[in-house]
Amino acid sequence: FKSLLLCGSVVLYVRDGMRHKEFYEYGLLPGVHYIAVDTAADVPETIRWLRRNDAYARAVATAGRERMTTLGEEELNNFVAELLTQYSQKQRFKVLPHPGSVRIECE
Repeated sequence: FKSLLLCGSVVLYVRDGMRHKEFYEYGLLPGVHYIAVDTAADVPETIRWLRRNDAYARAVATAGRERMTTLGEEELNNFVAELLTQYSQKQRFKVLPHPGSVRIECE
């Protein structure tokens, strides 16, 4: 998905069957950075619509490419930190350090 957005073409995202997201997808908006369709059967009509609305299709393609080119290490780190924070809140057991481990505090 990321590579497609970087190509500079409008990207159609078929939602049917897509259960997992990559970290960068949370910063993308359907209709702004890509075009979402419910099923593969919707693709032909969506392509016809985009051909009739070329300026919109080009704007979406440009926005998607620009968003991907600004994606950096800081955003990845922020996503991982948030993911681990949410995961830790769901834990139902007490985390104990391994015997002999050394505590390291970063902040």
